[in-house]
Amino acid sequence: MTAEDRQELIDYLEASRADVRNAVQGLSEAESRAKAEGGWSATDCVEHLVLIERAVRERVRSAAAEAGGAPQGVDGKEELLKKAVPTRRGKANAPPAFSPSGAFATLADALEAFEQERGATLQYVRECTDDLRQCGFEHFVFKALDGRQWMLLLAMHSTRHARQIVEGRAAAAAS
Repeated sequence: MTAEDRQELIDYLEASRADVRNAVQGLSEAESRAKAEGGWSATDCVEHLVLIERAVRERVRSAAAEAGGAPQGVDGKEELLKKAVPTRRGKANAPPAFSPSGAFATLADALEAFEQERGATLQYVRECTDDLRQCGFEHFVFKALDGRQWMLLLAMHSTRHARQIVEGRAAAAAS
């Protein structure tokens, strides 16, 4: 991974962490558990981010250790991920293993777990000596992604759910 690739990933991961922090800032515990119609609460969104963060980071780490060359069909997906994922135009259903289950007693607990997972992801990116462009695996929507694209997807995914939280707050305030 080039120094530029590494720094870009770090910048996106840090920015999306700030997006999540800002989205939940000032929420009471009751507000953090309120669910939008047919949707997730803020606490649910953060729990989902925790689950995804850990799974993707570890899967990329494993794929990098086994790298056998760049996966096919990944060229040009960075711009697609940057544009499509955060917008929330299309709803995607999380696989059951990544759906929130109420694992956290409070929003603060969920946010602390997110901070730990994001910290571990940032540490991995900072210390990674593998070329993340030379490993990868399939995404259920975007198909083949290399390891660097998966890390970018983590950042965009966090921003997407931060926006979901903000939308839920706005809807609650309007009602």
